[in-house]
Amino acid sequence: MWNLAFVGHEERVTASGQDAALVRGRYLSEGLSHCGGCHTPRNRFGAEETGRHFDGGEAEGWWAPPLNANSPAPVPWTEESLFDYLRSWDAQHGGAVGPMARVGEELRRAPEADVRAIAHYVASQMPRPAPDRSSPIEALVGRHQIDTAQKPDLAAGAAIYGSACARCHDDSGVPFTVRSLAQHTTLWGPDPRNVIRVIVDGIRPAEGQAGGIMPPFGAVLGTTQITQLVVYLRARFTDQPAWTSLEQTVRLVTRQNS
Repeated sequence: MWNLAFVGHEERVTASGQDAALVRGRYLSEGLSHCGGCHTPRNRFGAEETGRHFDGGEAEGWWAPPLNANSPAPVPWTEESLFDYLRSWDAQHGGAVGPMARVGEELRRAPEADVRAIAHYVASQMPRPAPDRSSPIEALVGRHQIDTAQKPDLAAGAAIYGSACARCHDDSGVPFTVRSLAQHTTLWGPDPRNVIRVIVDGIRPAEGQAGGIMPPFGAVLGTTQITQLVVYLRARFTDQPAWTSLEQTVRLVTRQNS
């Protein structure tokens, strides 16, 4: 009954012509890789929502960002940046964490042509954002300071950032670190869980692989401190509204990780 109700059989038209890479990328993305399983929202019955393909979803408690025009990425994704990200590391967006990191580990062993085909197809679903969303990296890197005298509610988060984060994240040139946290898609998104999880758990590359390294702060920062830090990061590195119910989300994430 579930299959009858929710499994579609119609063809998804992606492009006209004979673009072999697009056809291959569509087959891999929609079939074997099933990217929509995480990156498409689901209804209350667990089925992907019709008409919201690649609109963003979740996986294992992580937010999976949209892979279409609704992407909040401040730096537009390109076919090349998607390929670099899927295989290892992209200088403009960083590297995969959470469940996506395991996908990247597998794709490193996949034929390069197949990964390029996936990147080609996904890029075709992600047209360039409107001009007001296309902030150049230099402008993002310049988004570095907040006058906490004018915003005293951010002072505690600024102090935590200065002592725990600034050495690596303030355009320091540390390997496998983007120039500014403002380049990360998840900091601009509607869901703070990815940011919280990275702070709590840190980042470790797969065994034998080069990659970003960040210590876990879940054991040294309390719920209030993590909340203050995330509030500060959102305010300093984006122009998006503050996340709501943030302390409750921090408690939920830290409880799941304990």
